[in-house]
Amino acid sequence: MELLPLSWSRSETNHTKFKTVELPMSGLSWVHTAEVPNDASFEEIYEGLLLKHGDDCLIRGCGPEIARYLKEKGFDAVRTGAEGVIDLTTVKGFRPSVRELVRRGLRQGGIAEVELNDANRKKVSELSARTAYGNKPRFNYLFLSEFERTTRCFVFAAGRQEKWLGALTISATSGSGVHTEMILRDRTAPPGVMEALFVGVMDILRGEGFENFSLGEVPFVANHASGSADILSTSSLKEKLLMRSGRMLKFAFDYAGLLRFKDKFNPEWRPVYICAAPALTYSALADVFFVSRYFDLTRREMASAIRKVPPAILSKLSNPFSARI
Repeated sequence: MELLPLSWSRSETNHTKFKTVELPMSGLSWVHTAEVPNDASFEEIYEGLLLKHGDDCLIRGCGPEIARYLKEKGFDAVRTGAEGVIDLTTVKGFRPSVRELVRRGLRQGGIAEVELNDANRKKVSELSARTAYGNKPRFNYLFLSEFERTTRCFVFAAGRQEKWLGALTISATSGSGVHTEMILRDRTAPPGVMEALFVGVMDILRGEGFENFSLGEVPFVANHASGSADILSTSSLKEKLLMRSGRMLKFAFDYAGLLRFKDKFNPEWRPVYICAAPALTYSALADVFFVSRYFDLTRREMASAIRKVPPAILSKLSNPFSARI
């Protein structure tokens, strides 16, 4: 099997390099990414994972084929969202609204790939600070969150100073496929910049012979994935808990907005799973919630919302018996 979990990437390395973080409550090792030889199959990678970390591990970002394989090895699997994938060999164009946004975006500047060096790493970091999420807690371990050796970086640059208004990093998942990692948009970027960047990158990749372009996962959505009957999940209750938690905490992370943006390009939506052995317990799900810093983001956004409530209303909420009956 050539497929990999999301944010596991292929390179010229001679042996697989796993990156893990220990989960304190469940005792599992979360294998959040890996650098994999170009010619290694997932079956070979899994055998190496067993030798290095044993059976007690968790892997997220698994497509249906990988989740099914892991279930046969004794893993639990629960769906977490959907991955949008574009077939670069068949896409002929995009809906008129997207083409118009691309046209407007290209009036602001152009798209280019930038090389990996300290200066460009710094510019990526500076752009990240200028996004709408720039002053909020950053997610850990959910994607490759830096411009690094196993990623390529494309930018939308504007004006004579070539200010970066947007950036997109990708990793190679196979000889014919790539996966979106970071999506960065300057909060002041005009409409169309990111649409132009995505369409431009797709054109570049198609010209290089790539066949599949993954837009990445949108968490907490299930009905967008084809084959929505979840035959892999061992606990529909856990899946319902995940999906409902995401909807309840939408104020902290606007996954619906991310879905709307990616859905503009009319991708095929495929289910994504989190897998764990010997069991995917509630404590393991809680571990991922805390270790990924989703809890930190939720707490920060909740505190921010409370600060915006007028003091008179807060006073009544904190002492409901003070109001006259």
